Amino acid sequence: MKKMTVLLADDEALARDKLRRMIRAMNDAQIQIVDDASDGLMAIEKIDRLMPDLVILDIQMPGVSGMDVLKHCTHKPAVIFATAFDSYAIRAFDLYAVDYLLKPFTEERLLAAIERTKDRLKSKESEYLPLKKIIEELKQAPSNKLDRIPVKLVDRMRLLTTNEILWFGSKDGITYAHTDQALEVRYTLDELESRLSDVFFRTHRSTIVNLNFVGELVPWFAGTYKIVLKNKAKTELPLSRQKKQILRERLGF
Repeated sequence: MKKMTVLLADDEALARDKLRRMIRAMNDAQIQIVDDASDGLMAIEKIDRLMPDLVILDIQMPGVSGMDVLKHCTHKPAVIFATAFDSYAIRAFDLYAVDYLLKPFTEERLLAAIERTKDRLKSKESEYLPLKKIIEELKQAPSNKLDRIPVKLVDRMRLLTTNEILWFGSKDGITYAHTDQALEVRYTLDELESRLSDVFFRTHRSTIVNLNFVGELVPWFAGTYKIVLKNKAKTELPLSRQKKQILRERLGF
């Protein structure tokens, strides 16, 4: 077996240093630590760039949580969660991830988790980390509102605050956050609708609008309206008949 490459992702420098020391103490030539990350956005970038075999990942990190890191990565490594977070997520990860470590954990417990990962990689099990199942589990449980959104640029990820975003739209199965440009995000509109604050409103099956940027409601055809935004381009967006009255009441039109 080739060397197993490992990325460490934790917002606490002491925790990353401890993990590094514990792994080095194993004196295993098959394990190579390639880098570490101190927040979720950095973890996404490094996972997709370095493509490690294994990520040892904290759940509670600034910017993007460990749970959302998994959603936003194109590369899908094996994951061991190392966290003090012990609510519903732990139960889901215990079912579907390679392993999880509840802080504080011992060197023996870490070794067992890494050996388990090596066994999975050796046997080339394609389902050692079914991310889709994890995500579906998480969708069923309450989650915090999003106030920042990772967006994909050509060579990096960028973190937008939601008050920068005029609207979200979906085209050809891809979701975009619109500022002065369209930026790809890895949430569906349904996920965004459930996790954004009340300042965002689902106007159409393909559109969510930041109400702070709504300038006009213009009658269109067959009882529908167009929303005209207050941006320089005067962007026009659809408003379905079903949503028209609700939005008019919200905005006082």
